Amino acid sequence: MIGLVRRRGVMAKRRGGTAYSFPSNLPLTPTGTNTDPGQSGGLVLATVVQSTRAGVVATGIRFWMPTEGVGQTLTGFLFAGVTGSTVLAQSIDATAVAGWNVLPFTTPYPMTSSVSVSAAIYLRPAAGDGLGNVTYSALASALTSARVLSPLQTIATGSRYNYGAPALTGGSDTGSSSAWYGVDVMVTG
Repeated sequence: MIGLVRRRGVMAKRRGGTAYSFPSNLPLTPTGTNTDPGQSGGLVLATVVQSTRAGVVATGIRFWMPTEGVGQTLTGFLFAGVTGSTVLAQSIDATAVAGWNVLPFTTPYPMTSSVSVSAAIYLRPAAGDGLGNVTYSALASALTSARVLSPLQTIATGSRYNYGAPALTGGSDTGSSSAWYGVDVMVTG
């Protein structure tokens, strides 16, 4: 990856490079596969993050997709706060591939230090999936406490989910979790 250098198994940010709340080479890749049938309205999965300093700009969303989820439609969002009431940035729709999917925002968003935003992915079933399945991975208890990888930090119990609406509120089932769903924000600065 351009702008990143490996040091002792950790992705370190070079000046002007890209950082994530969880580096892709740590053993924090979500494992297992969760399939929720009957979700034709889609599913939003999010990680709540904060910038640890001024000058950080959110440029997109990175999302882990298990092989079983290939072909689903994805849209990346950056929502204000932990409830996701306001869209701050959005990517164009993409079709999921296995592994890390990168969805750049159409307009980057300058983050404010210590202010929470929700990096989110909106999943819709793959074309031709008559059952309305949405498939994703999770890493149980990864967000039991806050995690810091400067210039980002997560909050404890920092995952959010919402069924049936492209937001973090207003769906049929909304909540928070200490599991990590493989959603990261990409930043520069």
